[in-house]
Amino acid sequence: MPFFIPFPLCHWIRTILLCCCLLSIASSPVLAVQERVRFVPDGDTVVLQGGAVVRLSGIDAPEMPHGEKPGGYYAETARDLLATLVLRQAVHLEQVPAGYDRYGRTLAILRLPDGTAVNDLLVEQGAALAYSHPDVPAADMARYTALQRQAMQAGRGMWARMNPLLQGLGPVVGNRRSHRFFTQGCEGGDRVAPKNRVVFESAFGALEAGYLPARHCNLWDVR
Repeated sequence: MPFFIPFPLCHWIRTILLCCCLLSIASSPVLAVQERVRFVPDGDTVVLQGGAVVRLSGIDAPEMPHGEKPGGYYAETARDLLATLVLRQAVHLEQVPAGYDRYGRTLAILRLPDGTAVNDLLVEQGAALAYSHPDVPAADMARYTALQRQAMQAGRGMWARMNPLLQGLGPVVGNRRSHRFFTQGCEGGDRVAPKNRVVFESAFGALEAGYLPARHCNLWDVR
């Protein structure tokens, strides 16, 4: 005897399957068609052939010179490394859930044709910092922090010169909420609420834990 699913039940099954498909699509990373990189302005940004500006999610390279403002230590080296990896290469974009930053740049993990995540590679080589931000998925942030810790301990890239300086700065005040820290004499550390306040023995320890220096506490102004 043929088996028939009652119409109401069949309708619900189709609805459930459709919802599952939509959820799967929504939660999947957005993979762009391979597009070539036309320009690399700094160590964490690329411009694609079609004009889209991509900000590599979860990392932060030292600032390039801008106008009369000098660049940070290792900025040009970080930019050159990124250019060596991706300039004129066809890359894939794995867009993070936030999609875009406040400047309209695409937030993404950039992958080479062989699948290598450029974001990871830059942190691993000591050319960029793990960048704690609400836009960065927690799993990605944990991975970048672990890679940064390994790079620091191995003295790779910028850390070869920065480590002695960071360890010699003395105790710094961190903010558990923002994951930023303030060196001695840098404005703002005394205003961190007690519930968010954490003290590290040095800036080195704060960076190992995934904290970043407050933007105006410019540790990379090294000559």
